[in-house]
Amino acid sequence: MRFLWFAAPLGVALVIAPRAAAAQAVPGRDLFDFTVGALAEAPALAIESAGGLYNPATLLLAPVGRLRASVAHLNAQGDRGLTGEVLGVEWRARPRLAGALSVARIGLSGIPLTTESPDVMPGMTVAYDSFVFSGGVAYRPVRHIALGGALRYRAGRVDTVRAGRAGADAGIVIDGLLGRHDLRLGASTFLWRPRALRDDRPLGTLGADARVVGSTVAREVRLGASYLGSRGGERETYGYITGRLRNVEGRAGLARAARADGDAESRVRLGLGLRYARFHVAIAREEGESALGSIYQFTLSTLLK
Repeated sequence: MRFLWFAAPLGVALVIAPRAAAAQAVPGRDLFDFTVGALAEAPALAIESAGGLYNPATLLLAPVGRLRASVAHLNAQGDRGLTGEVLGVEWRARPRLAGALSVARIGLSGIPLTTESPDVMPGMTVAYDSFVFSGGVAYRPVRHIALGGALRYRAGRVDTVRAGRAGADAGIVIDGLLGRHDLRLGASTFLWRPRALRDDRPLGTLGADARVVGSTVAREVRLGASYLGSRGGERETYGYITGRLRNVEGRAGLARAARADGDAESRVRLGLGLRYARFHVAIAREEGESALGSIYQFTLSTLLK
């Protein structure tokens, strides 16, 4: 019966998604190459934001508690006006079963409006944003493996063009390996839907980290690596180190992004987190290109029950 709670949503997804998804592209897919809500984490293992946005299986990696909620805000100081938010809530129904709801938005507010000529129209900008509404569930069938599934609906807008499509994603986390080293492995899809066009390409994520110093979650240093990419889109590798001493934790890493046209760039990411009672506050920063500027993210999460 417990497994049915996990399998049923995936079965519904297999029935609904092919009927709800058409071949038409939805604007704004490239905006989610910025991993809002998981800026300095490996998306396949990200747990600072509630809701398991990038990998629903991480719902069973999150801090122990019956009910958790979070809000994350991302912004860049450059001319393009990049902003994003993630709201998430997750419920641990049983030690091996969890569910979640989340909504994510990301957009650019500083794209200048042009006429048929390349001249810029002063003071006029083009609306460009995208929303993702998700409902996910995770189940741990055996001790070291957690499986997750999510139903999603993504809506996008560019200028006056709007569209939306449904899809489904799946993920897995393998954790608690190698004894005190607590090796964790994660993999997931993000924004998959049937017959997706190249502009609606689904994202694939992989992540791994392990404890190299310490023996408990409250006193440890971990090394990790992450990969995310899509066919015809940007591909990113990210290596990082993270440490925690009681209620203070920090993270530093280097991400390298390679575009389909062959261009590549490296970006430094830094993160700092503080825990107090049931609250967790985290701040992250990523170096950005000139048009975007440096990107900052603030996350607040709390255990409600």
